[in-house]
Amino acid sequence: MMLQHFANHGNQFVVNMYGSQKHRRKMFAVLELGGPNLYDYYVNQEIYSSENKYEIVANIARAAAIALNELHQRAVIHLDIKAENFVIALQEDQRTLKVDPFSFKLIDFNTSVLGTDHVKANTASITKIIKAPEIRKKSKNHVNQKVDVWAFGIMIYGLLYSKLNEFNELNVNVMSDKNRYSRLDSELNYYRSNPSNTNLDIIINVFTI
Repeated sequence: MMLQHFANHGNQFVVNMYGSQKHRRKMFAVLELGGPNLYDYYVNQEIYSSENKYEIVANIARAAAIALNELHQRAVIHLDIKAENFVIALQEDQRTLKVDPFSFKLIDFNTSVLGTDHVKANTASITKIIKAPEIRKKSKNHVNQKVDVWAFGIMIYGLLYSKLNEFNELNVNVMSDKNRYSRLDSELNYYRSNPSNTNLDIIINVFTI
C-alpha cells in the first residue's frame, strides 16, 4: 500500500494514514479526514462563472503545485493527477476548509509508483484524458515525474476554461483513443499557439513557486 510510504510522517500536503490492517484479501486503512475534492468545490462554489475566476484558479494552481511538489520530493510518481484527487485540507476544528489561502492534500495512490525517473508502471488504468503523449499507446511504460506535470497542466487548463466536465465526457464517451487524443491535442496546440492568450502566464507562473 503506497500510503504506508507516508505513514506517521505528519504530511502537510499528502493525506495521512493513521493505521492499517489486512483482513483476508482486503486491506483496511484509517485515513485523515479531508474536505471536498477540488472538482466538487469548483462546481459547488460556481468558480467557473465567478468574476474572479482567473485569480481564484491561480491561487488554486499554486497550492496544488505545492502539494504535487511535496509528493515528488518524496520520490513518488502519482500517475493520476486530476481535480478529484486533491482534497481541501481542514483547519484544526475539522470543519473549516483551508481556502484563504488554499491548502490541498493529495489522495488516491492506487496507480502510484516509487521513484523519480524511468520507473516501470502499469498505466492501463490511469484516467485516459490526462495521459502524457509518451504513455498513451502501451499499458505498461517506464515513467518519470513529468507525466504528473503534464496531467497537472491539463487540470489547470480545465479549471481556467471550465473544461473539466468536457474532459470527463471525452474520457468516457469517446471510444477511440485516436479520436480522444486528436481532439485534445488539437485544442491544446491552438491554446499554446494563440499569441493573444494571456492566461498562459497563469500556468507558467505556477511552476516558479
